[in-house]
Amino acid sequence: MKYRFEDSLGKLTAEVSNKLGKGLTAKFKENNFEFSPLEWTVLSYLMNEGPQTQIKLSGIIRRNKVFTKRLVDRMELQGLVYRRILILDKRYNEVSITQHGIDHYHKLLPIVEAYLDESCSSLSREELMELVLLLKKILKKI
Repeated sequence: MKYRFEDSLGKLTAEVSNKLGKGLTAKFKENNFEFSPLEWTVLSYLMNEGPQTQIKLSGIIRRNKVFTKRLVDRMELQGLVYRRILILDKRYNEVSITQHGIDHYHKLLPIVEAYLDESCSSLSREELMELVLLLKKILKKI
């Protein structure tokens, strides 16, 4: 494949990710939620995957340990998550979603789904499924 900046996968995926994040932030604010896309990512991941170490969450949100600790601190103060030290290895904190976090997730989920539907409305359901499949295929390879 001949490289062309305008068509580069890195540029396009970064731009889509950036615009989705900004749009989601705006949708949260429109609905009176002060919540960031990163907080949504953590909440959603914990809801769907169960308790995780802070190190694992750092990898999921692609931020360093200090940033992740501060994010989890904020979410813990809001009562959305709680931390506990792992018994087998006291160097690690495990982060879990609280009942308040679960309730918050269910309030935000319709906003997220509506925004994603709106953002992807130029694609058919089949095209969207194919796009996701192709991106996952690329991720597996790299």
